[in-house]
Amino acid sequence: MIIFYTAKLTGQLDWCHCCGGIGKIQMIRNEDNKFIWHCTGCGNEDINRMNVVRRICGYLGNANAMSQGRMGDIHDRVYHL
Repeated sequence: MIIFYTAKLTGQLDWCHCCGGIGKIQMIRNEDNKFIWHCTGCGNEDINRMNVVRRICGYLGNANAMSQGRMGDIHDRVYHL
């Protein structure tokens, strides 16, 4: 019997259009306790001025139109690397 193991490695290469920063854009809670994306380079919080890509249901997808529930799921993920 042959057993195949697979792993999914997904880097987080987000991009801020305001400062040109490449790297992980953080998810934070705003004063209304809602999840928002926040650029650590310039403080940009306008989702229309950044590209955020995350693994959603097994596929890489744009995080611009996520619901608060899905953002909560992503916020609570544990990264093992």
